[in-house]
Amino acid sequence: MNFIVFGHFTQTGVEKVMNVKECVLKMDTLVRSVGGKVRDLYYTLGTYDFVAFIEAPDEKGMLKAMMEVAKFGMMRTETLIAVPAKETAQIIKT
Repeated sequence: MNFIVFGHFTQTGVEKVMNVKECVLKMDTLVRSVGGKVRDLYYTLGTYDFVAFIEAPDEKGMLKAMMEVAKFGMMRTETLIAVPAKETAQIIKT
Protein backbone atom coordinates (compact mmCIF):
# COMPACT_ATOMS: atom_id res chain seq x y z
CA MET A 1 0.00 0.00 0.00
CA ASN A 2 1.05 3.58 -0.60
CA PHE A 3 0.86 6.33 1.98
CA ILE A 4 1.54 10.05 1.91
CA VAL A 5 2.65 11.54 5.22
CA PHE A 6 2.45 15.29 5.79
CA GLY A 7 4.49 16.46 8.73
CA HIS A 8 4.99 19.41 11.05
CA PHE A 9 7.94 19.81 13.36
CA THR A 10 6.90 20.45 16.95
CA GLN A 11 8.55 23.11 19.08
CA THR A 12 10.84 20.38 20.40
CA GLY A 13 11.64 19.41 16.83
CA VAL A 14 12.46 22.99 15.90
CA GLU A 15 14.67 23.39 18.97
CA LYS A 16 16.52 20.22 18.03
CA VAL A 17 16.67 20.97 14.32
CA MET A 18 20.20 19.60 14.16
CA ASN A 19 18.73 16.18 15.03
CA VAL A 20 16.15 16.22 12.22
CA LYS A 21 18.24 13.86 10.12
CA GLU A 22 18.40 11.43 13.05
CA CYS A 23 14.63 11.66 13.51
CA VAL A 24 14.01 10.95 9.82
CA LEU A 25 16.37 7.96 10.00
CA LYS A 26 14.38 6.65 13.00
CA MET A 27 11.17 7.05 10.99
CA ASP A 28 12.72 5.04 8.16
CA THR A 29 13.84 2.34 10.62
CA LEU A 30 10.36 2.11 12.14
CA VAL A 31 8.70 1.91 8.73
CA ARG A 32 11.14 -0.85 7.71
CA SER A 33 10.37 -2.72 10.96
CA VAL A 34 6.77 -3.20 9.77
CA GLY A 35 7.88 -4.28 6.30
CA GLY A 36 7.65 -0.85 4.66
CA LYS A 37 9.94 1.62 2.96
CA VAL A 38 10.25 5.41 2.85
CA ARG A 39 10.39 5.95 -0.92
CA ASP A 40 10.89 9.72 -0.92
CA LEU A 41 11.11 12.55 1.58
CA TYR A 42 10.84 16.24 0.77
CA TYR A 43 11.25 19.22 3.06
CA THR A 44 8.67 21.81 2.08
CA LEU A 45 7.79 25.46 2.56
CA GLY A 46 4.20 26.37 3.36
CA THR A 47 1.58 24.41 5.26
CA TYR A 48 3.80 21.40 6.02
CA ASP A 49 7.47 21.07 6.96
CA PHE A 50 7.92 17.79 5.09
CA VAL A 51 6.12 15.25 2.92
CA ALA A 52 7.07 11.56 2.87
CA PHE A 53 5.98 8.93 0.37
CA ILE A 54 5.90 5.54 2.08
CA GLU A 55 5.11 1.98 1.08
CA ALA A 56 3.84 -0.38 3.79
CA PRO A 57 2.14 -3.77 3.71
CA ASP A 58 -1.06 -2.57 5.36
CA GLU A 59 -2.78 0.11 7.44
CA LYS A 60 -2.08 -1.62 10.76
CA GLY A 61 1.66 -1.69 10.16
CA MET A 62 1.65 1.92 9.05
CA LEU A 63 -0.37 2.92 12.11
CA LYS A 64 2.13 1.16 14.36
CA ALA A 65 5.08 2.90 12.70
CA MET A 66 3.44 6.34 12.88
CA MET A 67 2.50 5.89 16.54
CA GLU A 68 6.13 5.06 17.29
CA VAL A 69 7.23 8.14 15.33
CA ALA A 70 4.87 10.26 17.46
CA LYS A 71 6.71 9.11 20.59
CA PHE A 72 9.78 11.10 19.48
CA GLY A 73 7.87 14.31 20.16
CA MET A 74 9.69 16.02 17.30
CA MET A 75 6.94 15.92 14.70
CA ARG A 76 3.20 15.58 14.18
CA THR A 77 1.99 13.76 11.11
CA GLU A 78 -1.11 13.42 8.98
CA THR A 79 -1.20 10.21 6.95
CA LEU A 80 -3.21 9.53 3.80
CA ILE A 81 -3.72 6.28 1.91
CA ALA A 82 -2.79 6.83 -1.72
CA VAL A 83 -4.35 4.68 -4.46
CA PRO A 84 -2.54 4.74 -7.82
CA ALA A 85 -4.55 6.23 -10.67
CA LYS A 86 -4.43 2.96 -12.68
CA GLU A 87 -5.91 1.00 -9.77
CA THR A 88 -8.57 3.65 -9.27
CA ALA A 89 -9.53 3.41 -12.95
CA GLN A 90 -10.00 -0.36 -12.54
CA ILE A 91 -12.09 0.13 -9.40
CA ILE A 92 -14.34 2.62 -11.17
CA LYS A 93 -14.84 0.25 -14.14
CA THR A 94 -16.15 -2.59 -11.99
